Parts: sequence; structure tokens; C-alpha cells
Amino acid sequence: RPHRCFTEMSSPPSLPSTSQETLTTVLRSRTRVAHARSDRAVLRHQALAFADARVWLSLLTQFHRVFAAIDAALVLHATHPHVAPLVPLLAPLHTPDAIARDIAFFAAATGLNRGGEGKSAGLVGEVFPPTVEYVQRVGELCARDPKMAVVYAHTMYMGLLAGGQVLGRMQRVAMNLEAGGA
Repeated sequence: RPHRCFTEMSSPPSLPSTSQETLTTVLRSRTRVAHARSDRAVLRHQALAFADARVWLSLLTQFHRVFAAIDAALVLHATHPHVAPLVPLLAPLHTPDAIARDIAFFAAATGLNRGGEGKSAGLVGEVFPPTVEYVQRVGELCARDPKMAVVYAHTMYMGLLAGGQVLGRMQRVAMNLEAGGA
């Protein structure tokens, strides 16, 4: 079953019909509603994640799983002609390792690394069903077509790079962290 954001597009993305249109322009116009809805959802959840370290840890856990799957696909297809140029660019980032360090930092800082209590016990380290489904889908598509590893890497890493600096500043203020920390 396709995710709601795909079924709500005004029409499926297709190649540009004129030389005046670029693929970026077509995708932007046809996914505008889905992106607006997604952005609003992220902003609503952001406040909660910054206010509660357990929620932040849960979010980090989900992203760790997703980036680990994408990195595994890149490694698997590292010699493919469409994938090979991307691998040396992303390898120095070690994103799953960096996220794992953030998880360890926040778990230790909040005492949640001791298994948690009550509501927090299920949040830290739990991978939620939508994340499991997404990771499985990444694996399936990348196994069938190595170029899909490039598509997923581009989408997630561009989002990480574009939003990461803004989120980092907001996180430092909301969680009272020092610059240059986790």
C-alpha cells in the first residue's frame, strides 16, 4: 500500500514535457501538497522531541536504522557505476556511527541507558513498525536496482545536510547543550 504522501500528489511525477521544465521543477510542483503536510507534521513533532529526551532518543533510533540500511545498500553496490562515485563522498560522514554516538550520549545524559522505566522503557532502542517497513523497502528496491541506493542516499543525506544545521541550533537551545557537543 503506497504511503498517503504518494497518493496525494496532483499527478505522478514524470519526465519534463518541454525543454523549459526541469525534473526538479516537475517534482516540486507535483509534490507540493505532500511536502507541506510533511513539513507541518515535522514542526509539530519537533517541539515534543526537543522537550523530552526520550522522544529525541526514539527519533535518533529510527534515523539510525534508516541510515544504516542506506549505507549497507551503498556498500553492497559500491562497484556499480552509478553508485561508485557517491561512496567516497558519503563514507567520511559515517552517519550511522555518528547517530549511534548521539544515542549513547543522550541515553547516558538522561539515565535512559539503564533500560528506562515506565513509558520511557519502550521508547529507547525500539524500532517502530513504519521504520521497519521503510528499511525493508529500501533493502528490496536497492537489491533489485542499485541506482535506488543513490536515490535514497540523495534524499536522506540532502535532508540531513539541509536540516541538520538548523535542527542542531534549535536542539542546543531547547536542550541547553554547548556548541560542538552531541
